Amino acid sequence: MRHGEKAADDPSDPSLSPAGEARAKALAELLGHAGVTHLFASEYRRTQATLRPLADAAGLQITVLPAAARRSSSRPCAPSRPERSPSSPATRTPCPA
Repeated sequence: MRHGEKAADDPSDPSLSPAGEARAKALAELLGHAGVTHLFASEYRRTQATLRPLADAAGLQITVLPAAARRSSSRPCAPSRPERSPSSPATRTPCPA
């Protein structure tokens, strides 16, 4: 998951909107007992706030990693995968190495 919906409070590092907070709580309900063992977020408040309810439910710490440099494409990337058949093309671009 990328992060919950942003609030309009701080353009450079917004918190979560009420909808984003609701999504974060729903994520915790969905995955709280799923055996999650690690949580990673960038240094931005919204990414950590998205994971906070899940971290609390699972008794985990959130590991903060620097945000990756912005990609020129707005499409999400995907890890390398085995080749797919022509009838099932990949829908996401490969992640940079």
